[in-house]
Amino acid sequence: MKSNLTFLTKLTAGGLVAVAIALWTQWLSGDPAYPKFPPGPVLFIGVAAIVVYGARWWWTPLIGALISLLTTSGWFARLPQEMLRLSHPGEVGKFAAGIFLGTLMQIGALVLTDIAGLAATVQNFRRAGSTADSAKMACRFFGGLFVVMGVLVMVGGAHVDKYHNLMHLV
Repeated sequence: MKSNLTFLTKLTAGGLVAVAIALWTQWLSGDPAYPKFPPGPVLFIGVAAIVVYGARWWWTPLIGALISLLTTSGWFARLPQEMLRLSHPGEVGKFAAGIFLGTLMQIGALVLTDIAGLAATVQNFRRAGSTADSAKMACRFFGGLFVVMGVLVMVGGAHVDKYHNLMHLV
């Protein structure tokens, strides 16, 4: 069953992949904010795959928008550290150009994905003929997602900076 993706849905998936590339760029540049292997980019690529392969449901771009909005809010919550990465990237890590370009690409891709994901969700909802099973499927998916996130937080243990560690899951 082949579903045609709208331009905004493709833009959402592309933005998620761009965020993953930006995070890996920062990690490879020696940014100390990232662990030995950051799991966030893998999650972003997984969500992009869900957006593309779940195209038959109108709400799949919303998943990309929500994960992107969560990360964008985390970026702005840590604005002083992020501005240091943009203004003095050499003080943050080993390869200044990679940290600067990765941070710039990250916030650009996040804002693009925020807007495109929400717009794609609205566009797909308006184009959907029947949404009878969509609400049930969305509730099951998001419920499962929150259970998995809760288990990951519980397994991770109690850390001092819980917000920052939760963002590494993203």
